[in-house]
Amino acid sequence: MNVYKYCNRELTEKENDMINHFTYYVASKDPFCLISENTVIVFKPDDIDGKTDEEIEEFALDNINEMLSSHPDFTSFIMDDGYGLVSMMNGIFGITEKLSEKEVEADELDFVTALTVRGNILCDCENNGVLALVKPE
Repeated sequence: MNVYKYCNRELTEKENDMINHFTYYVASKDPFCLISENTVIVFKPDDIDGKTDEEIEEFALDNINEMLSSHPDFTSFIMDDGYGLVSMMNGIFGITEKLSEKEVEADELDFVTALTVRGNILCDCENNGVLALVKPE
C-alpha cells in the first residue's frame, strides 16, 4: 500500500496503526482515506480511478458531507482480530479499542460501545478533514 499524506505533519503511531488495520481489512485491495486515528473512508477502486490525489480528497470530503447531512444509521461488526467495527454510509468506518474475550465470544458489539464509535466518527468527520490516502500498490 502507498500512503499519500494530505496533512503537513507526520502521521502518529495510532494513525499508522489504523492504516495497518484497514489495509488488513480490505485485503490490500481497496483504497481508503484516513480521517483520524479511528475513522476511515473505504473506496472501491472504480470510485477513484483516473482521479488526481486532490480530486480524491475532494471526493472524500463530499462523501463526508453527504453522510453528515443524512440520518446517522450504522451497522456494527466484530472483526477476526478482536476489534469492533462500525460502518456508516459512503464507506465510512470507525474502529473500537481491542475488545475483551467475552465481547468477541458473544460476537456482538456492545450497543453503548457502538454508539460511542458512531459519535467519534461523526466528530472526526466534522472536525478533521482528510489526513491521508492509502492506495494499493
